[in-house]
Amino acid sequence: MNEISELWSLPWHELQHSLANGVAAQAAPLVAGVVLARHAQFAAAAPSWLARARAQVQQSAGRGL
Repeated sequence: MNEISELWSLPWHELQHSLANGVAAQAAPLVAGVVLARHAQFAAAAPSWLARARAQVQQSAGRGL
C-alpha cells in the first residue's frame, strides 16, 4: 500500500469507527425498547402452544366432554 494512502486512510477509518460506536451507543436503548415492545405485542397476539392447549382443555371441561 502506498504510504500516503495509508497516512490518509488510518485516521479516516478511526473517525468512521468512533462515529459508528457513538451512533450504536445512542441507538441501543431505542432498539432494545422497540424489540421488547414487538415481542410483547407478538406474545399477546399469539400465545404459546401450552397456553392454547390449556385453553382447549378448559373449553372441553366447560362443555362437559
